Amino acid sequence: MKTVLQLLTRGDKILASALILISILSFTVLKAVKQPGQIAVIKVENRQKFSKNLNRAEKFSVSGHISETVIEIVDGAIRIIGSGCPQKLCVRQGSIRQIGEIIVCVPNKLIISIGGTRKDKFDAITG
Repeated sequence: MKTVLQLLTRGDKILASALILISILSFTVLKAVKQPGQIAVIKVENRQKFSKNLNRAEKFSVSGHISETVIEIVDGAIRIIGSGCPQKLCVRQGSIRQIGEIIVCVPNKLIISIGGTRKDKFDAITG
């Protein structure tokens, strides 16, 4: 039985190599375009509770729908470090720091989003 590489023509190999190269370059460009945010907006049950400056390190808790959620800001990034939700997906998500990134805790009906002023001309980038 022939292997997949033996079935490919020279043109197929060139095309596959070009697509892989374009993919790698795209991720590099997208990484360079992202910008760190200045503020974090915390919403509970779709109502804005408060905004926090990401340049000031602090630890605080927010009352969610089912329990308290402990949030930490360190080095310009925000993350959830404790929650009473069953699966703790919001805790496992880790830190966010780029404009447009979000953390959602569905059981607590809590949303943390990063805001700030974009210095580029793009509205959105999908990847």
